[in-house]
Amino acid sequence: MVSGAADLALTGGLLLLMTLLSHRLLTHLVLHREWPNPHIRILAVTVGSVLSGIILALGILSGLQ
Repeated sequence: MVSGAADLALTGGLLLLMTLLSHRLLTHLVLHREWPNPHIRILAVTVGSVLSGIILALGILSGLQ
């Protein structure tokens, strides 16, 4: 039971960390471009950061196991 809770906490922490790091990177990359609609830019940063955070966290977790 403790192992499952620790694994869940580690997974959540890694997801949050990777999402925040990739959000900063994507924001830096996306803000240097000209976008016709600012909502497209916000959507691109949000979707990209969530997806890359999940992919990076899953890669790290599979490497740990």
